Amino acid sequence: MSRKSIIELLLAGYIEDRLSPGEKNQFFELLAADGNEDLFREILTEKIHAMSEPYNESAKAPDFSGIFKKISQEIDIREQKKARLLSVRRRLLARRLVAAVSAAAAVFVLAFFIGRLSVHIPETPAEIPLSMSEIKAPLGSRSEIKLPDGTTVILNAGSQLTYGNSFNYSDRNVKMSGEAYFKVERNESLPFIVNAGPLNITALGTEFNVKAYDDDNSIETTLVTGKVAITREGSDDGSGYVDLNPNQKAIFIRQDDGFILEDVDETVKKSIKPVQAIMPEILIAPHVNTDQVLAWTQGRLILKGESLNRLCVQLERKYDVTIVFKKESIKNFRFTGVLLDETLEQVLNVIKLAAPISYSLEGKTVYLDLDSNSLNDFSKYIK
Repeated sequence: MSRKSIIELLLAGYIEDRLSPGEKNQFFELLAADGNEDLFREILTEKIHAMSEPYNESAKAPDFSGIFKKISQEIDIREQKKARLLSVRRRLLARRLVAAVSAAAAVFVLAFFIGRLSVHIPETPAEIPLSMSEIKAPLGSRSEIKLPDGTTVILNAGSQLTYGNSFNYSDRNVKMSGEAYFKVERNESLPFIVNAGPLNITALGTEFNVKAYDDDNSIETTLVTGKVAITREGSDDGSGYVDLNPNQKAIFIRQDDGFILEDVDETVKKSIKPVQAIMPEILIAPHVNTDQVLAWTQGRLILKGESLNRLCVQLERKYDVTIVFKKESIKNFRFTGVLLDETLEQVLNVIKLAAPISYSLEGKTVYLDLDSNSLNDFSKYIK
């Protein structure tokens, strides 16, 4: 059902006081959404021209000013509850309502005609059912999609994104797990909100990356351009609120229930200890290497002192394999370099050349072991 049809049904139901609580909630959300005022006026014009019976001026008209005041108050109450995240949207709505007050009576007179005289509107409007869309990128692959609002999303291997049929009408809310890069289409009255675990990341028009795999103990948000606000669910007092600027990364530690803002650059890491920045104290270190963070979107891996343990987690997702360590000590070997879109065996051969490691493949399982034969060749590099 189109947005126009939904507004027609809900408007008629509201005038005749036939809306259920769910339908009324949807009606207020649509009125608050940017762009719907012009559509609302268009609907009224069409219906008034389509009427075959003249208006009976002696008929008692409803209290249109009271109806308008009631709608305004209810919208204002709803917006106050979202004040921190939707402040821009609230201000725009307030201006629109103030400008419309002088014409409110005329608008609702027309709405009354729609409810009483239009033969195209059913007696009881059906409540619009909620449906969800889900996009997945299986292990071993990446997916690129464009959402209904024009936002581009790239999903990394083992990731998924879901959103409801209200997306781009009354909200722009999505839920994700895994890793995703967002290039958000700007819409100041409908903020783009990403729910990742216990966090909500709010943006207007910006580019950022979110890494929130369920089996990771952290959630990473890296801002490329624009600005985002990160809030922890349930922190209404503002204590769990972080603003990110371009080239910053925020790390939320699940087990410690706090944020860290860190610089990925190794030279900065030597002088700063990001682990000290647990909420409410926040450490801000700029100049994040966004090329390294976003390399996966082009099938690359940029490594800077990456441990073999963490590298293998990425390889498992990228190639849809299971990696088994036969020696725990080799997990601490570190690697620096750039891996392009090579095959799994090519990557394993690079690892073998860079460290005293041997590997074997059995189906979709990789076994890594310490290569004692080449251990002497690497002894001067191992502490």
